[in-house]
Amino acid sequence: MHIIEGRLKDLERKVEVQRVPSAGVVEFPSLHQQDAWWVAVAVAAVKAAPGRIVHAACGDGWLVRQIIAAGGDAYGVDPESIWSSRA
Repeated sequence: MHIIEGRLKDLERKVEVQRVPSAGVVEFPSLHQQDAWWVAVAVAAVKAAPGRIVHAACGDGWLVRQIIAAGGDAYGVDPESIWSSRA
């Protein structure tokens, strides 16, 4: 039993070392608006991308809708909702 206990403690130490510390979310509410300076630039850059575009943490999907309106094929995922160009 002492051997097994020693091995378990060794494994626990190894796993503890491999854990990634959690990172807090940095929010900039003023930059997450439809009229923000970067929106038109980002939509123009991704609308012609081959394949589907995924926007993680898309909120209510406003950026996904803008990419779709510009001719892109996009979808968004968020803990609260899913937005897609496909029904």
